[in-house]
Amino acid sequence: MKERSQLYMKKIACRWSLRELRTADLAKKKQTVSSSITARNIYLAGYETTAVSAVWCLMLLAANPDWQALVREEVVEICQGRTPNADMIRKMKQMKMAIHETLRLYPPVVAESRVALEDMKLRGIHFPKGLNVWILVVAQHTDHQNSGPDAHKFNPGRFANEIKGASSRNCTCRSGSVQGSALARTYPCLSSRY
Repeated sequence: MKERSQLYMKKIACRWSLRELRTADLAKKKQTVSSSITARNIYLAGYETTAVSAVWCLMLLAANPDWQALVREEVVEICQGRTPNADMIRKMKQMKMAIHETLRLYPPVVAESRVALEDMKLRGIHFPKGLNVWILVVAQHTDHQNSGPDAHKFNPGRFANEIKGASSRNCTCRSGSVQGSALARTYPCLSSRY
């Protein structure tokens, strides 16, 4: 029953996007495409991504007992036997690092697409109007040139300075990612911690 309702929601979202794109004129099309991308990304951000990310995080911590011990010690120290609240969770730096590293290795959204709304040139490459470009997030996050020689290894230490202090090589939520939606960019990170 749950799978059927989720499939129904996907169909509604796709129909809405297609109907909007067909009826919009060129001026409205740019705004509609942006709204459609944002709506789709918010939908994807909340669609079982939290549960899947939590499972990956637990699996990676189980496979890396040194990091599991650090996260466990931090939780025990901060919570002191009490039920965690928002203030306690904000103080859990080791857990935040483990979650960000999990999202880097196993991002909730595998690929993103963008459409060139006009002819453009970027880094010497010509993108004609209407070209659809797919970006594989996993490949971007695990590329040795972007993430260093240990790109395929679980190393939460790369986020020791948090996202603000991390280099763009280590960042799981790049500025071009999930266009125009701060909620869609941060929801998986926040909900995993709570």
